[in-house]
Amino acid sequence: PEFGAQNLIVIHAPQRDAGYRDPAGNPVPETHFAGSGTYELFAGNVYTKGTWGKTDLSSTIVLTDSSGQVVKMPIGKTWIELVNDGAGRVTFS
Repeated sequence: PEFGAQNLIVIHAPQRDAGYRDPAGNPVPETHFAGSGTYELFAGNVYTKGTWGKTDLSSTIVLTDSSGQVVKMPIGKTWIELVNDGAGRVTFS
């Protein structure tokens, strides 16, 4: 079955070493999803970007647009992708 989504939100957040290694001996990255950063929202044919914020790891994420207004997620299934703020990038066409 397909698991399609109507919305995609890309969260740019810092990554760090989780402090342990995988079975092959490679360091395991961990996304630090607290503080603030940028996001990109793809909802249907609409693209927006802005800032996300979380007080701590257990708090709710708050999205704001470029004018500082809180953004509400559009209705529909939403995928969330965490991208390494220091090394990852997103392209679309």
